[in-house]
Amino acid sequence: MTRPRLILHVGHPKTGSSALQSAFALSIDALARAGLHYPRPAKFAEAVRGGITSGNFNPARVADAYDAAVAAAPGCAAVLLSNEACFRIYQTDTQQLGRLRDRGVEVEVILFVRDPFEVELSSHMQGLKRGGVSRRFRLQAGGGRFLDLTGAFLDTCARLGLRLKVRNYSRLRDRLLPETEALLEVPPGTLTPPPVGQVNRSLTRAEMALMSALNAALPGQVSAAIADALCTDLPDIPSEAPAVSEAEYQRYLEMIAPRVEALNARLPPEAAYRLRPYAELADRLRPETAEDLRLSDRQLAVLTRALAATTGLGAGPSDRAPDPTGGANGLMRRLRSLALPRR
Repeated sequence: MTRPRLILHVGHPKTGSSALQSAFALSIDALARAGLHYPRPAKFAEAVRGGITSGNFNPARVADAYDAAVAAAPGCAAVLLSNEACFRIYQTDTQQLGRLRDRGVEVEVILFVRDPFEVELSSHMQGLKRGGVSRRFRLQAGGGRFLDLTGAFLDTCARLGLRLKVRNYSRLRDRLLPETEALLEVPPGTLTPPPVGQVNRSLTRAEMALMSALNAALPGQVSAAIADALCTDLPDIPSEAPAVSEAEYQRYLEMIAPRVEALNARLPPEAAYRLRPYAELADRLRPETAEDLRLSDRQLAVLTRALAATTGLGAGPSDRAPDPTGGANGLMRRLRSLALPRR
């Protein structure tokens, strides 16, 4: 009897994984009609509403997840499992993947990469939202760490003899679902788009400044809840980039160019990294202005509700909502006047 093949969607981080996992959850029945079984994720309700999840399995127990999926859908042609933690875990822990290979299971890996500077920006945003980061953005001397991780992941796939499909998220973010359908070899329209325009969006400059200050002033779980509220309740606000000087950007390019060249030699042409010239990014990376730090009425409303829910700010009848004309800095002056718990 032919075993169903295993399709692993592994990310990597900051390549639209949350949006894809939402689409997978919304499309379980349609995928099944195409012969693919996507096991229902533990956070199904969160996934179908376009929230942030971690996919539908534990990467460290991939063989167990595969066996359970095959038992649940014995007639399927393939099992689809998704978790971007695979990208890190399988750098060192490949025992269960090796077990599947030794049993004759065909394993196919879908890897999305992203242009290095975009990863630097998006990773910093994630640190502000959920990692307790309080510093302003700067390109690190040891930047480009995802390039090294990508190289190691390619080594893992080659060592285990896994079939690897690589695409560059920077080239296809506006057509992510059709490209993924092609990778999965399912009919166009199989995947239902998430109900929100953006899943796990990045921040505006005002939100960056706000989260930097909140992370320095509030317990981590409180500031993370506020960031989640902003991104979940206002998913369609366009994200922005922090200010980066041309000199800083050029130093960064010179530092990572050799690694990019080496990796591009291992990637298919359509997935190759691109190092964009500063001129293409200058408008987005321009110096910060006072207007950049102004919070909109919609942002203020979400912040007020989230602060009331997590800290009691605004909960009493005499409390006033923060003044939007003060922007992120004005709100932080009000926060500092309160006896809020600190880290």
